[in-house]
Amino acid sequence: MYTYNSLLNRTLMFLFLLTAFSSPVQAQRPPIKWGKVATSDLTMTVYEQDTSAAALVLTDYGVLKFDFTRGPAKHVMTRHTRIKIFDRKGYDHSDISIIYHNSDEIKNIKAQIHTPDGNSFDVKKGDIFEKPLNDNWNQVSFTFPQLTEGAIIEYKYTVDSRGIFTLPTWQFQTDIPILHSELRLSIPEWYDYIIINQGRKLNKSSIVERTDNLLVPTYNAPGSTGIIDVSNQMVSTQVFEHQYIMKDMPAFKAEAFMTTEDDYLAGMKFQLRSIKFPKQAAQPILSDWYIVAKDLSTSEYFGLQYTQRRRYKKILESLAPVMEQGDSNEEKFLLAFQQLNNEMQWNGYYSVGSHQNLNEHYEKKSANSGTLNLMLLALCNELGLEAYPLLLSTRDNGKMVEIYPILEQFNHTIAAVNINGNLLLFDLGNPNRPLGLPRKVSLNGKAWLPSPNNPQWVDINTPPSKSTEMFNYTFTADGEINFTLKGKYEGYSAVSLFEKFQNNASGSSIIKEWYKSFPGLDVKDVKLTGTSSDSEPLILEFSGDLTDAAQTIGDFIYVNPCMNPFFPENPLKLEERSYPVNIPYPIHQQSLVFITKPEGYQLEETPESIRINLPNGGGKFEYLINDVGTQLSVIMKMEINQLIYPPEEYKTIKNFFSLIIEKQNEQLVFSKKQ
Repeated sequence: MYTYNSLLNRTLMFLFLLTAFSSPVQAQRPPIKWGKVATSDLTMTVYEQDTSAAALVLTDYGVLKFDFTRGPAKHVMTRHTRIKIFDRKGYDHSDISIIYHNSDEIKNIKAQIHTPDGNSFDVKKGDIFEKPLNDNWNQVSFTFPQLTEGAIIEYKYTVDSRGIFTLPTWQFQTDIPILHSELRLSIPEWYDYIIINQGRKLNKSSIVERTDNLLVPTYNAPGSTGIIDVSNQMVSTQVFEHQYIMKDMPAFKAEAFMTTEDDYLAGMKFQLRSIKFPKQAAQPILSDWYIVAKDLSTSEYFGLQYTQRRRYKKILESLAPVMEQGDSNEEKFLLAFQQLNNEMQWNGYYSVGSHQNLNEHYEKKSANSGTLNLMLLALCNELGLEAYPLLLSTRDNGKMVEIYPILEQFNHTIAAVNINGNLLLFDLGNPNRPLGLPRKVSLNGKAWLPSPNNPQWVDINTPPSKSTEMFNYTFTADGEINFTLKGKYEGYSAVSLFEKFQNNASGSSIIKEWYKSFPGLDVKDVKLTGTSSDSEPLILEFSGDLTDAAQTIGDFIYVNPCMNPFFPENPLKLEERSYPVNIPYPIHQQSLVFITKPEGYQLEETPESIRINLPNGGGKFEYLINDVGTQLSVIMKMEINQLIYPPEEYKTIKNFFSLIIEKQNEQLVFSKKQ
């Protein structure tokens, strides 16, 4: 957790004064008992609601309570999970990995397997392995002996976690079905948590209030003679028993056009909002966006990095010869941006800010994502350019909560800079990306602008990914096709193309993708013009022969004019989707195919020309055929402008893709002249 918020630091220090409280176990009977397996579960051979399931979570049960008996405040989570393995495809679910923070303590680990013949085998302590994953996280892993089809595995463990600012997320869904998932929490009235329920409606959600006596070590309270010090007093307070249950949860099935799975899995999240102890004023944890923005602007971790010149002086000195070549401040910045993009390496880590001065990172020529973009903001500050930091959560980090000022949800910073009247997005770390294109993982819908005077959420909009490919086909005497291609690529399509050429200068890595559809492809004279870092489009040119593109049957020639389809197959395969389709950026593609009719043949049959429009201007597809003399033209255009499709619109966008693929597969038919 970052240490940039002084209010949070003071609050957590106060929390650590609490001791001597441990919630009693809920009176209600737990849904699972260690080692007690029902015969019906052992004999079960298939899950009727999903007969394709290789494994099934029978029960996943968690209990969370607070513990102040041994020093700093902590929460304690005990979890008990039982899984049915139907067949060998489900064996992967018997490889258990538990990841926890290295400041936490994991204990009381138990694991056993119940085989279909009624025997049970424990996992020995010597077969439970623990190792550090990195500087912050550890992992406990184990597997089960005597594993066989039809077996049931179960395991149980407890994690003690220091601090109570954020409670563990509970997920009611995974990649296999779940019969019963339940979370119970005991929360004293001192703590006000934001509770966020994600996914479908809970089968059961209840909160029961009870009174308990809690031992609070020391606090100041008003008395008849003024403020008095109270030590080790039992205080009567209310405790709220929460219970959340989900049943018969289907397996989560991932497919194209989505952010991280954690955004869509049904679950519960908890964030501490405020604390109020007996006879004390409430202490807010989540104050408001204005205070968070103000703290950031004066933080050594963030704002001071790009506003105090001493922290980036060496960068300015090094880039001075480059910037002197620019006439305006905008030109100076763009030249410095290009130089930094070539000099600095992204170290593979995302971050909002920097714990070291920018000068130190510049000397190392390597930095995290936030530090790189703070360098750009420092240049803007020096040149007097209008510029703003934008904090966001990358697509693989998860969606953001706009209502509550939760700073920990952000893991990346980009820069918005006014260049000649246009506010462009800059995201240092890849010299192949042109101006105005952040990393693809940065395209998570919105970002937060931490202006101390006017903090606000802003949309992250990017220009569309554009491509135009023009083919010319000529038939040879034996029915083969000679062709030429000239393609123009802009935006993210240009970045992707250029990176492929960087990995293979001959372009064979690109051509190899086409071989899947055309094994007889023979390509010549591949040429790429331009660089993706320029604002000008990339131009790709080559020629070649297709020995198997046309099929001759009797007096007829059949040929598919679509050599490079927009989609080889429908990226959306589920019958129904319970989470939105999330396309990162607009897509505009067109393919122009000009065909010289084979000598001695006439056009017999063509696909029907069509125009398809998505509702509300969300996109369109056109397939147009023109027959003029000896030449035939086939024009295909596709635009996708709407980027988010909620589950109720899933079939609309899926059918749109299906129609495109159907048209791409239709053939032209030529018949021999009589």
